[in-house]
Amino acid sequence: MADRIRLLTHAKLHYYSRLTQSNQNLMYPRFLTSLFLTAVSSSALLYLFGHQSIITPTIATLNWLAPLSLATAVAVSALFGHGKLVSIGMLLLIPALLPLVGFESALAFNYINQALLAVTALLWWKARGVNLLSMLTYGGVILVTFIAYSMLHPLWMQTIEPVVTPYWLKLYQLSPVVTETFSLLEFCVIALCLILLMLRIALRPGATTVVAGFTLATIVGLLVNEQHSSLLLVQTGLSIAIILAVIADTFHMAFRDDLTQLPSRRALNQTVLSLGRKYTVVMSDIDHFKKFNDTYGHDVGDQVLKLVASKLNRVQGGGKVFRYGGEEFTMLFAGKQAEQVEPFVESVRKTIEQYPIVLRGLDRPSKPPKKKTKPSKAKTVKITCSFGVAQRSSDEDFVSVMKRADEALYDAKKAGRNCVKCKPCKT
Repeated sequence: MADRIRLLTHAKLHYYSRLTQSNQNLMYPRFLTSLFLTAVSSSALLYLFGHQSIITPTIATLNWLAPLSLATAVAVSALFGHGKLVSIGMLLLIPALLPLVGFESALAFNYINQALLAVTALLWWKARGVNLLSMLTYGGVILVTFIAYSMLHPLWMQTIEPVVTPYWLKLYQLSPVVTETFSLLEFCVIALCLILLMLRIALRPGATTVVAGFTLATIVGLLVNEQHSSLLLVQTGLSIAIILAVIADTFHMAFRDDLTQLPSRRALNQTVLSLGRKYTVVMSDIDHFKKFNDTYGHDVGDQVLKLVASKLNRVQGGGKVFRYGGEEFTMLFAGKQAEQVEPFVESVRKTIEQYPIVLRGLDRPSKPPKKKTKPSKAKTVKITCSFGVAQRSSDEDFVSVMKRADEALYDAKKAGRNCVKCKPCKT
């Protein structure tokens, strides 16, 4: 019983640590927050400008503005392989094209409920690239959503709405604006989609999630104010949000290591530009990692890299951790001297040394046995890391400091590994 409780506790802690790491990765340099604020503020300003009597007639003549901006957003998303963003952009491009082919703009609002549900469904679908199969898959999701809504709509009107209507009338007494703006069905669809959106953001945030949220807000805004100028402007704001999301995701791929989720070497080079005159560099290396890979396989080696990265990322003292390459990591301590940094590095070294790695399933047979046998005890191994510390002197550049930190790391290797060595400043 105690072992079962311990396993459940370990599983929950592992889940929440991954969830926390995912949320931290979302906020790389607060870019997505800026994305959302930029999209909302730009759309709000455009919306306000659209209600000015002088500007509105001019905007009404720019029928090509929303289709062009959305088409550009779709093209940029396709270029960088964001299939979901392509589908979302296409979903909103349809009502932008309707006025150009002679339909009244009011027809653009006939499928808004379906669009809300389709965007929410896409949000929960597995992310894929941009190819024929993925676009057919996304298109199929949208089509199934539209068909399901069309089939369930009569059922709703005949069975569910008569039951819920008395409560809807009570809501009218509390907030007449809501009931006058939305029908009962629209209100329920919006509430459902927003709940699913919040749940998705909590479980797996990302640039696409933020754009989907902005898309839902856009569609709700179109329901509130069915004006042609507002439709054009809000769709233009949505295209800005899509392009910014592509930029944010591309930034993430360029400056974040995909395996360990640590900032990459390119991010290290970018951070160096903002360092002051006083800092300390720490180079770290996993001991005997090649032998570990050859013994247990690259899959287990990848898990070790993730583990070491998560432990290093918890270093105290204001240290920033980067994956330098292979099994090497770099830590930067801005405004710190070497003697101030060493206790923090030593603490991380002990944490890694004392953490047992459980290797499960190494002797697991390819087929399950006919008779139940007692589970074999999982093998436990431990890993260690070596560290080299170097403080910047008054006239050194970063390359020189990093070279001395690498020399200190080499000294730690020669001293038997699993230790911290410091290279004194050049005089």
